[in-house]
Amino acid sequence: MEFLKKTFLVIFIVVAIVVAWKIVPIYYKSVAIKSICKDNADRIYRYHKEYITGTINNDLNELGIPKSQRQHKVTEAEDGTFVEIYYTDTADFFGYYQKKFEFYHECKAAEAGVF
Repeated sequence: MEFLKKTFLVIFIVVAIVVAWKIVPIYYKSVAIKSICKDNADRIYRYHKEYITGTINNDLNELGIPKSQRQHKVTEAEDGTFVEIYYTDTADFFGYYQKKFEFYHECKAAEAGVF
């Protein structure tokens, strides 16, 4: 019986490591994207819209996110300026199961002159 418990424990630990190995990088990128969103929203009034869009593009390229898995835009509305970043990724577990993750980050720029 002791052998059976240890076998199941080892199998459980291996499965947990494989799941973490596939999912943790996706969540890491999402956290980094949230930081990119906030940083670029904070400097929207110092630089023009095209510069911010290019900076977001460069930052997402540095993270290794393909253009097919992301969308971003800078919008100006009556209630402020917003940076929006949408990111999707899929965790593939050896072809048996695929889990799709979608992340949407929206950051409002600070008021003009308030930094």
